[in-house]
Amino acid sequence: MLVLCACGRDDSDATTTPSAQTGTTAQTHTQTQTEAEASSASYVNGQAVYVQSCLLCHQHDGGGVPNMQPALVGSEIVAGNAEALIELTLRGIGGTPPSLPASGEYAMVMPGAMHLTDQQIADLLTYIRQEYDNVGPVSAKEVAAVRAEVE
Repeated sequence: MLVLCACGRDDSDATTTPSAQTGTTAQTHTQTQTEAEASSASYVNGQAVYVQSCLLCHQHDGGGVPNMQPALVGSEIVAGNAEALIELTLRGIGGTPPSLPASGEYAMVMPGAMHLTDQQIADLLTYIRQEYDNVGPVSAKEVAAVRAEVE
């Protein structure tokens, strides 16, 4: 027995023409694509900052080092309020500011990253949040606002 299958579209209604995209739909698609590209670039740039500045302590898998450095995976700080994460990144942790949870269970101090630009911190935190907790990106504007309060 021989069975034949045809792949492709059904041209039985060749008189129907596809509807044209409206300018608004095309613009929305382009905007969404641009945002996705920016988020992708931020993720890649953030990964580079992570490798340079954070990898040694927090490890490749984000698991940290028990009793030394905290894990980023499953962290309430990483998955939570972006402003608290930005503040922690800028200030570091050791003498914990009252707005952040205590870190007494970890022996190492995390230095602040005030030397990084707002964009570098936004990229870094976007990478960390997306890689380890599937949380939304952080913008340079958010970092600048928190930096202004911290300084």
